[in-house]
Amino acid sequence: MSQQLTRNKKLSRLYEADETAWLETMSRLIGQRRLDQLDYDNLATYLDDMAAWDRRELNSRLRRLMLHLLKWIYQPAKRILRRLETICMERFELQGMLTSKVLMAQAQSQAAALYVKARKQALRQGRLPKRAIPDGMPFSLEQVLSDDWPKDLVWRPKRQKTSTGDSGG
Repeated sequence: MSQQLTRNKKLSRLYEADETAWLETMSRLIGQRRLDQLDYDNLATYLDDMAAWDRRELNSRLRRLMLHLLKWIYQPAKRILRRLETICMERFELQGMLTSKVLMAQAQSQAAALYVKARKQALRQGRLPKRAIPDGMPFSLEQVLSDDWPKDLVWRPKRQKTSTGDSGG
C-alpha cells in the first residue's frame, strides 16, 4: 500500500512538472492495463479541463464564423478576401470538430446564443444600426456549416480603375 501511495505522489508531481510526460505515462499504464497505478485525481481533472477547452474552442469558432457570415451577407460592399478565407477556414475546422456527437449537440444548443453575440459584434464593428441585421438567427446551423452557402460566397475581386486618358492628337 505504501508503495502505491509513493507511486501516486510521484505521478502527481510529474503532472505538475511535465504534463506531456505525465500523459505519456498515463497512456502507457492504460495500454498495459495497469489501472491500479493510474493517477485518477489528476486524470479526472485533466479530462474535465480538456472537455471544457473543446467547448470553448467550438463556441469561439462558431461565433467567429457567424460574425464573418453576417458581415459577408449584410455588408456586401465591404467584402474582402480575408473574410472569405476566414469563413472557409472556420468551416473546415468546425466540420472536423463536429464529427463528435457531443460537440455537435453543443453547437446545436449554443447556436442561437452565439448568434446574438456575433450579431452584436457585427453591428458594432460595422457601425450598423440595430435593424440592419435580424435579431433572430436568419440561417440554420446546417447552412452556417455548409460549404455551399450562401450562394454568393465567391471571391470576385474589384476591378481596378484604369486611366483611359488619351494624350494623342
